[in-house]
Amino acid sequence: SCKAKSTKHITYEMAKSAGPQRLKGDVQFTYDVEWEKSDVSFSHRWDVYLHQTKHDDTGVHWKAICNALFTVVSLFFIIACVLVRNLKRDFARYEQVLSEEGLEESNEESGWKLVHADVFRPPEGALFLSVIVGTGVQILLMSLLTVICALIGFASPNHRGHLVMALLFNYELMGIAAGFVAARLYKTFKGKSWQKCTAVTALGFPCIYFSIF
Repeated sequence: SCKAKSTKHITYEMAKSAGPQRLKGDVQFTYDVEWEKSDVSFSHRWDVYLHQTKHDDTGVHWKAICNALFTVVSLFFIIACVLVRNLKRDFARYEQVLSEEGLEESNEESGWKLVHADVFRPPEGALFLSVIVGTGVQILLMSLLTVICALIGFASPNHRGHLVMALLFNYELMGIAAGFVAARLYKTFKGKSWQKCTAVTALGFPCIYFSIF
């Protein structure tokens, strides 16, 4: 610590020579701050983070991206091979010439034929499902549009509040797409009141968020 009205502060060497102190009463400590003048202007203070320099190892990023793409493509082909193999086996069994006993057994549906009619069956809670899908499309388009605006330079972190304003504006703008997708999906499920679906999509999740936060 330092004495009152004194500019001499304790240094590391002084603290080391004094040895450990007993813990009693208030612990007094001081610190020094040295300000160094920089040639970087206030408006360009984010350039070191937003722009790559010669010290950045961009090859590491490309390796990670290629590795992720290779993993996704490999998993896709593995799953596709398994599905194609099962479908070919089912088709071969259905197309083969069967005896009378085999015909009786083939009348009982099995495999993927058990669910072939469920694709066009409206699910329970079609309204809630449509609202969730519409809101998801809204958030996805909002994120993509905000990223595009940031890349162009419309939503730069150099200006405080621009990114938040861009998120809010894009969220409200993409409400059009959310209402369209939700109503279209709800009508596909043979829903009767698409106006109700649109209203719930516009007010459902925002009201929940505002009530919580």
